[in-house]
Amino acid sequence: MNFLTSTYLYIEKHPHIPRDWIIPIIIIGISAFCTLLTTPLVRKYANYFKILDFPDDEDRKIHQKPVPRLGGISLFTAIFFTFLATHLTQSSSYSEASSIYALFICSMCIIVFGSLDDKFNLSPRIQLIFLIGIGFLVQYISNASIQIPLHHNQIFAPLGEFSFLLSWIATAIYIFFITKTTDTIDGIDGLATSLAIISSATILIFSTYIHHHFLMFLSASIIGSCLAFLVFNLPPAKIFLGTGGSQLLGFLLASCTLIFPIHNFQTYMYTVPLFLFGVQIFDIFNVIVRRVLSRQPIMQADKRHIHHILIQKGLSHTQTTFLLCFTSLILCLSLVGMVIYLQGRL
Repeated sequence: MNFLTSTYLYIEKHPHIPRDWIIPIIIIGISAFCTLLTTPLVRKYANYFKILDFPDDEDRKIHQKPVPRLGGISLFTAIFFTFLATHLTQSSSYSEASSIYALFICSMCIIVFGSLDDKFNLSPRIQLIFLIGIGFLVQYISNASIQIPLHHNQIFAPLGEFSFLLSWIATAIYIFFITKTTDTIDGIDGLATSLAIISSATILIFSTYIHHHFLMFLSASIIGSCLAFLVFNLPPAKIFLGTGGSQLLGFLLASCTLIFPIHNFQTYMYTVPLFLFGVQIFDIFNVIVRRVLSRQPIMQADKRHIHHILIQKGLSHTQTTFLLCFTSLILCLSLVGMVIYLQGRL
């Protein structure tokens, strides 16, 4: 008897339980429990091997004493243990099986690479090459990519034979962009984790609405893991996500938008990332514009991120996190409202 069947049989005996949400709630609980178990172990490991985030001389970092990194290891363990333990009990199509394999392999690569960056502080160019490579690798394994139908446009019809190549390139850039913006927004305690919860909850609402079990299980696993990780990541943080953790969340959320069945929401599919990742996208564009205007290298770290600016304006760390999360929540609720409204009109 598989996970879904046994759960539905239990619900049949208890009709007062909401059918659509009981399974995600269980998955959230399992993932949270796994994170609560693994995070203290990862924290001890990071302290033992001195994989710490030290305050810098330029006062760019918020914390005043060394904090362990590698939080992404506990997230990876909890998310994929929960996701695989629940989803692999179901009969999966070939496309779903390849997507699972692609996400697992690429996520493991991100965690290994991120751990090396946490220890040795790799250059931004190496990160760029690696993340673009991850963007191509996940497409190669899963065959999921952004579709660019050039043949439907009279102007670009002659380029139709290159649509496959352009789709691959656009998808790799998209995955790099969302993954990197999630990494760069991780500048104060609990911010990136909280934003990931809001985005994952929005994906969970959509996937539950259309009964897409793959995305429902994955988004619920992310929510549970991030909620539990906040116990250790809220100010003052006892452990940081690290490069691997923040990039893992960005990669998984970007992949969720690619896996989403486009035929269900084709009318507004390409605007979804603007709502799901609106705060992160605004932050990275704001930083790029400011660096270009001041003639500084785009990849040079500084205090121009939106959370730095808000703190400089007098907001506390908690107030800054709340304001940015509230903004993200409004954007995601707007997306849900837009989808409900347009679905009702179609």
